[in-house]
Amino acid sequence: MQTTSSKFKNKQKSVCVLGLGYVGLTLAITRKECGVSVYGVDVNHAVVSGINTAHPHFYEKGLVGLLREHRKTGFACFQKIPIDKNIDTYIIAVGTAVRHRKPDFRDLRSTCENIGAVLKEDDVVILRSTVPVGSTRNFVVKILQKKSGLSAGKDFSIVFAPERTVEGNALAELRTLPQIIGGINELSTARAKEIFDLFVPKIVAVDSLEEAEMIKLLNNSYRDFSFAFANEFALVCDAFNLDAGKIIHMANHEYPRDRIPLPSPGVGGYCLTKDPYILHFSAKRKGYTMKLPSLARSINEKMPEYVYRQVLKFFNTHHSKDSLKHIAVLGFAYKGNPPTSDTRFSPTIDVVNLLRGIPHARIYGHDFVVPRNIIANHGAEPLEDTRDIFKGKQAIVIMNNHPRYKKLKISHQFMKKPALIFDAWSTFPKENIINKKGLHYSNLGHDTI
Repeated sequence: MQTTSSKFKNKQKSVCVLGLGYVGLTLAITRKECGVSVYGVDVNHAVVSGINTAHPHFYEKGLVGLLREHRKTGFACFQKIPIDKNIDTYIIAVGTAVRHRKPDFRDLRSTCENIGAVLKEDDVVILRSTVPVGSTRNFVVKILQKKSGLSAGKDFSIVFAPERTVEGNALAELRTLPQIIGGINELSTARAKEIFDLFVPKIVAVDSLEEAEMIKLLNNSYRDFSFAFANEFALVCDAFNLDAGKIIHMANHEYPRDRIPLPSPGVGGYCLTKDPYILHFSAKRKGYTMKLPSLARSINEKMPEYVYRQVLKFFNTHHSKDSLKHIAVLGFAYKGNPPTSDTRFSPTIDVVNLLRGIPHARIYGHDFVVPRNIIANHGAEPLEDTRDIFKGKQAIVIMNNHPRYKKLKISHQFMKKPALIFDAWSTFPKENIINKKGLHYSNLGHDTI
């Protein structure tokens, strides 16, 4: 395979990253760190304004400092593609939403049309948005060619290079994870390799756009499948009143053949909640109906209901229907480790909505990263001081695994007994809870209710 081209070697002038979410902004600032001129583009005025003043709309360790530093070196964001003839690389990082289990291409279409209107010969277009297999060739390329009058693979290069980082650690993983690249032809792959070689330790060049698209769907769908197995196992353990997390830890101990993940109170976030449906959609377009993606999603989507049923069982057993019920929910981001402020498709939001239906329930919320106004917008009264988490509460529900929750002192003496601690992530040693008078315990599988 051709690996470079003397015509394009070190030609990189300016990069334009379109879509400044968790994927686009971290990539843009990493490119800037490498000394490349970078523009960011997002249609959301608040997002652009926040980034330009070093107040990004999400938490990522180290991001604020980098934005402050590179404001001085010319990094700037806009709502439209800036007029600059030196832009030779366009990186598409807009999200592909899933509505009614089918992908919505509206944002991707408008982005491609905007790029096509300014695309020049020898430019490079890199798609990082997760899409159904075949979409780069049959959707993106067609729009770019129609709007620009240029030919993909001949006049301009195009590749699919999936994002593979985890929120909360993206800046580090961009520089450590292998980068998958699949081009429309060898020259496109070579151009993209030059671009990523600046900061990626290893390039994995595949033979087509479709192979690269499929790898992205494979990675995320497999994770969702494995979490679904662990979660269904926890539901089985509940029938036996066994601690699923404890059993999984023992099963994994020094056993080389599988690493079973721990169960969780739901699987959220922007990627795992939609990518299995995109894989299912891709297969169906080729006449094959996959069973596992929808089944795994169904299991994971029902876990918040299990959490709700455990809390409801506690109140029905130990409190009168007409009593006031104070419930603190900890962890509003869809995951806690690595920390993120992302509440999109967070299982916590589903749990809060269900708990609000309990008669006379008052819901409080806490998160070490998610802003208080976001917690309030989701229907919970924000708790700023960790000392207020236990005070006067009849139930504590721990929904994510932020490391700082492990450092909380179990101030059960301030709770209103009988009280419940639902510890989905086994944050606290349960032996320290189940022996306390008037204090009940529940996790994924085992309870003393």
